[in-house]
Amino acid sequence: MSPTRTPGLRPRWSGKPGVLNISGIPAEGRGIKALIENPFVERANRREGIEGSRIPVVLRDSYAQCGEDLIVEALLRVRLHKQRRQPDSLTYIELGANHPIATSNSFMFYDRYGARGVLVEADPSLIACLQRVRPRDTIVNVAISATHAKSITLHVAALSELSSVKAGHTDHFAFIEGNSGVTETIDVPNMHVNDFLRRYTPRNLDFLSIDCEGIDVEIIAALDFRRFRPYIVQCEPSDHIIPGASRRITSLMERRGYRLIAVTDVNLIFVRTKQASAWDLSPGTRLRGLARRVVRRLTRIVASTR
Repeated sequence: MSPTRTPGLRPRWSGKPGVLNISGIPAEGRGIKALIENPFVERANRREGIEGSRIPVVLRDSYAQCGEDLIVEALLRVRLHKQRRQPDSLTYIELGANHPIATSNSFMFYDRYGARGVLVEADPSLIACLQRVRPRDTIVNVAISATHAKSITLHVAALSELSSVKAGHTDHFAFIEGNSGVTETIDVPNMHVNDFLRRYTPRNLDFLSIDCEGIDVEIIAALDFRRFRPYIVQCEPSDHIIPGASRRITSLMERRGYRLIAVTDVNLIFVRTKQASAWDLSPGTRLRGLARRVVRRLTRIVASTR
């Protein structure tokens, strides 16, 4: 499937009420096979007492918590098209993978496009499922943090999505049904985010997803964006736990050459727009930049006096 063909997938009626087939999807089992008519449109039509459109309005398959994968996909389609790349060339790293499908920010790219990447999960009990469902991906059982400790304590929650290396994190979600708090604490291997990226980041990383339950701000602050510059970065600020986290993350990302492109109920999504600002560059890089500016300025002064 070429980059230009993907946006042109055309739905056609399957003959079954509410289900659409998609032309252009490979037949060997990869990717979606059907789309569902949008029930919100149908409900609004009934409420207003009007007929629906002859052209079906469908729901796209989405696996992320708040449709973030649809936003990221739209952005990456542009990147693929401009770079004349095949969809299966997409690369991703998901820090805090948890489940291979549900709430996954990368499963769409794995399943629909045949892409591959790296899934990172601290809870050892979740690794076997990730390996079975996502065999093309590299699965790494390690916690990611802003510390260089060899191991770290993981507070395992009854709802595994809430497990965290931050003590007390689960307590902030007492309103969620089924959340009975921490069931156990275990020591797990730990890697500093930069050490991990140094080992596992591909040459041109398209998408970095960070969902480390309460420490995303710390990870963003510690991440060396001079060396690692993924095209899209997604993270969970947890403003209800860390007031002002979104503002702090946005400020950090803007200084590092990223623009906030989308905000969902849970996540912030940034796109790389330029080189990191002087504040985040190394002293040597800043000095070379200053030297170039001085030379350009002197060149203009000399030219204007001739």
